[in-house]
Amino acid sequence: CIIVWVAQFGFFSILYAILSGVCMVVLVGVFKLYRRKLLRDATNLIADDKAAYDAVWDTLVKDDKEKRHIVHLATVVEGIMSQCPYPTTPTRHYYRKPQTSRGEEGVGVPGTIDEKNPVTSLDQLYAQAVALDGILKRKVQEWAAEGLFPSLPPSSAPGSPLSPPRFLRWAEAKDDEEKRASIKWGNVKSSYRAVQKAVRTYGGDVSYLVDIVRQSIVFEDVTSLSRALHALAQDKDVVVHRIKNRLRTDYNSWNSAGYRDVAMNLRIVTDETARLGVDTHVVELQLLLMPFAQMKQDAGHKRYVHFRNMRCE
Repeated sequence: CIIVWVAQFGFFSILYAILSGVCMVVLVGVFKLYRRKLLRDATNLIADDKAAYDAVWDTLVKDDKEKRHIVHLATVVEGIMSQCPYPTTPTRHYYRKPQTSRGEEGVGVPGTIDEKNPVTSLDQLYAQAVALDGILKRKVQEWAAEGLFPSLPPSSAPGSPLSPPRFLRWAEAKDDEEKRASIKWGNVKSSYRAVQKAVRTYGGDVSYLVDIVRQSIVFEDVTSLSRALHALAQDKDVVVHRIKNRLRTDYNSWNSAGYRDVAMNLRIVTDETARLGVDTHVVELQLLLMPFAQMKQDAGHKRYVHFRNMRCE
């Protein structure tokens, strides 16, 4: 067979093919080894942060009372998701369902989503985000009866040590203009990170970017978080699409470098959002326990971002 190949294709052609194959195998091996090194380095980078988060979690679950509340929280989440109107639909941005009768052509039916027609324009998502950001802020203030928000520290002299994170109870801040002005609200996701995430995680499909508009509420215990979650799910203006409960006893904390919260994806469907054309836009709301919120420092978050980048996420 070898003689036939040499006669048909020539010695150097066969040698070239063999060497090309060997080089390809070597390159794939080098890439896999380098990828493994990156993953190991990424793990080492956040090892201390993960250990600190895990220590907080261990303290919670060792308290029998708190553990019962954590189990109850999982039941609340399951109950809410059992009422989800789209239990099998991927959580994405969709266009409205088309009008089935005479109406404004191309407008669609307010409050509905066409599960076969995901949004393809990142520009459209950001135009919606601009209009929806303030609406979500108003809603989280309604949901934060027992909640707190991070507060900007008072200005300090250059070189002075960093102040510990501060949190303001909304019940106390809502009637105080100075306190309200100091609250550090969540920002719309940067377009750079949105493109990065769409390419790395979703194969360029921008419809999966359901955290462009996001806010968070902090709670002092699991019980108050559960009550807020239940009240939020009863809000007639809210359509819940997904809940990621990282406060589960069986949750693998390596997936989030030890960090835990309850992350919700939802839509706000009101006359105002329908008029603005943002009733189909999915937002993210994070419900955090105080110990995790206190540890979510800028330095720790930067390490997590580096960890995420090294893992190409």
